[in-house]
Amino acid sequence: MIDFVKILVENSNPTFLQQTNQLEFKVEVSEKTGELSNKRIAEYHFCKIIIYPSGRVSFQGSIHKMYNSLNEVYAPNYNKQFDKGYNGNLFTHMQIKYCIQHISKLLNVKPYQLRFQNIEFGLNIELNFDPQTFIKGLLIQRNKVFELKHSQRFAQAIHNRYYLKIYNKGKQYKLAKNTLRVELKIIKSEHLKQIQMLTAYNINKESFLAAFRLLLRHFNEVIYYDHTINAKFLKARERNTLYKYQTNNYWLELKSNKRDTPKKKLQYFIDNHSENLKKQIESDMQKQFKRVMINHSNIELTTNLKQSVNALI
Repeated sequence: MIDFVKILVENSNPTFLQQTNQLEFKVEVSEKTGELSNKRIAEYHFCKIIIYPSGRVSFQGSIHKMYNSLNEVYAPNYNKQFDKGYNGNLFTHMQIKYCIQHISKLLNVKPYQLRFQNIEFGLNIELNFDPQTFIKGLLIQRNKVFELKHSQRFAQAIHNRYYLKIYNKGKQYKLAKNTLRVELKIIKSEHLKQIQMLTAYNINKESFLAAFRLLLRHFNEVIYYDHTINAKFLKARERNTLYKYQTNNYWLELKSNKRDTPKKKLQYFIDNHSENLKKQIESDMQKQFKRVMINHSNIELTTNLKQSVNALI
C-alpha cells in the first residue's frame, strides 16, 4: 500500500553509514560547471540515502520497488538496461513491515527515528474494463482540475497538502490485466497527523485503516463523467445537460454551494444509464485493501479492527 517515502533519519550516525560495506556513497558532479555537490548519495535498490553537510540523513524512494528488487520480482516488460523498478503488484502489510525492519537495520536506527516528510500510499486494482475509460472522464476534486500526462494515462489533482493521483498502471508495465492505481501523496505533516503515521514506528494495522479511509474519502470527492452513459433513450434536453457536465469549466464556474443539484443529476444519469465505473472501482479498492491487510499476511487483527475492515467491503 505504501510506495514512495521521504524520510528524515533522526539522530543518525553518518560515520557508520559511510563505513558500512552495504552502501557506497558518491559525490555528484555538475556537468555544466564541474562543481562537486555538497552532499553524498548512495543508491540502494531504487532508493537513495543522502548525507547532507550538516550531518542530516534522508532516505528517499519507493519501498515497494525496493522490496521487489530485494526479492528479484520484475515487471512483465522488464529490461535490464532500462530498469526503473517495479511496483505494479500487490504490496501487503507484512511486506511493508519487512521493509521498515530492513531499512532500520541498514541505517542502524530504530523505526521511531524514521520520520516521514512525504509518503505515498495507494492500491493497484485489477478491473474488468479499460482504465482509460475512467481516466478520460476525470474532471475535478475539491476545486482542482485533474492534470493529464503521459498520453493521458496519468491524472493528478494537486493540492497544498496532498496530491490525488489516478493512473493506468497496467499500461506502464504491460500487465496482463487492466490495472488502475489510486494513490494519495501526502506532502504536509498535517495530513500525516490525521492518519497517525508520523514515523515508521506508527505503521500498524490501525494507521493503515486510517490511511485507506483518507484515500477513499478523497476518491469519493472526485467529480467525473462516466463515458459509459447510454444517452440513446434520453430526451434532447437531458442530452444537452449531459454535454455541459463533461467539461471542467462548467463545474469550476459553479460556486461550491451551487454544485449539489447538478452533481445529483449527473449521479442519477450514472446510476441509471451507465456501468457506474467509479462504483466498481470503489468496491475493488475495498476488496484489495482487505487482501493487503488480511489474506496475504500472518497477522491477527483485533476484533474491532477486523469489524472495521469488513465493514468497508
